[in-house]
Amino acid sequence: MKCQNSKVFLQIAKFLLILLFTYTGISKLLGHGQFAAQLSMQPHLAPVSIFLSGMLPAAELLTVLLILFDLTTLLGLLSAT
Repeated sequence: MKCQNSKVFLQIAKFLLILLFTYTGISKLLGHGQFAAQLSMQPHLAPVSIFLSGMLPAAELLTVLLILFDLTTLLGLLSAT
């Protein structure tokens, strides 16, 4: 019974993380100009804001792909933290 509960919890956690990272990655890509502008207004991030505005959504979507496949689920969960 305990093993079944932990499997259900893991599936729910994976689903919620996939939902979260997919939403944030796609919304940053769709509003790329606004996201890049907001990053450039941050004093410490301004020098690398163009790089980050492309890499952050890519990293979020890569995390989703890692969580989706059983072979790389642990790596995806670690990258989500």
